[in-house]
Amino acid sequence: MSSPSLSPTGQIVECCLKLDKAAQALYLFFSDNLPEQKELFCHFSAEEATHIVLWEKLMVLAQAGDLPELFENPEKIIRDLAQILTQAQELAGQYLERPTVENAFLLSCRMEFNLLHPALAELLLFANTVSKDLTLVNLYDRHLEEFINAFREWASNDRSLQLLGETLDTLWKQNRQLARLGTTDELTGVLNRRGFFNTVKPLAALAERSGEHVGIIMVDVDNFKEINDAQGHPKGDQALRFLSQTLQDQVRLSDVVGRYGGEEFILFFPSVSPGALLAIAEKIRSTVENESKQEIPVTISLGVDESVPKGDAMKSIFDMIVRADKRLYQAKHLGKNRVVADI
Repeated sequence: MSSPSLSPTGQIVECCLKLDKAAQALYLFFSDNLPEQKELFCHFSAEEATHIVLWEKLMVLAQAGDLPELFENPEKIIRDLAQILTQAQELAGQYLERPTVENAFLLSCRMEFNLLHPALAELLLFANTVSKDLTLVNLYDRHLEEFINAFREWASNDRSLQLLGETLDTLWKQNRQLARLGTTDELTGVLNRRGFFNTVKPLAALAERSGEHVGIIMVDVDNFKEINDAQGHPKGDQALRFLSQTLQDQVRLSDVVGRYGGEEFILFFPSVSPGALLAIAEKIRSTVENESKQEIPVTISLGVDESVPKGDAMKSIFDMIVRADKRLYQAKHLGKNRVVADI
């Protein structure tokens, strides 16, 4: 059972933690009881330990109340994961009485299959955007690839078992794609509005507790309707993709880039020196103007705001967005292709 004192997303993280601990215990058991496969199952156990560290980090955020609500129907997901854990424990009870190599691989495959709930993919995607640890994005990919390769080698003479391994691989890739579609803008590849705010919430809470200076830059393409009308929507889409890539190239991995809507983008800086954001925004503006000349000439207007979140961290962020957006439209009023940091 999950802890009712946690938020729904926190309870889902807790369930994932319990599942990976069950998988780690299973692999440790096999490494102790199957001498010829000891090294392999020790390796899988060590990888599960890495996964457990990830869930424990998310649990810290959950216990502090800093996890956003990522799921539309969390109660069903909690029930699903609780049922999966019960099934895993029941299966272990059946198989562990006879720790043969065949039972070890079949039970491990069932365990890995259970761990491929779509919620896990979405949580990993969220964890990656928050931590900016590039190893996270491939964490489960690598683990599953190694597991499936070992499973295929053991089941090399049984096509039906090979298909089971291939199904695991396909399911995980589909789950990752679905998770990405829920938080990522399909055209530009940056976070959509939902993904942006899910990512910013814990970062804002951390900044509020540490007294960190944060920043917001609102960005809007100048004369975007004219680009679409004169050159067609494909050229407009190309301009948006160019801008989103340029924004990502011009900021740090720790900064957050999102498509706010239409031709408007938003940047969040979780740690920035007071007064530094104006120069950053100006560099972005000039880079877009200069580097777009060879393809589709594009200019942008930008509004800037920075402060230290206080009290309700997300209310502080929303207030910053309102101020930055007003400055963006002031930049438009003053002639476009400029930055306004104060009105």
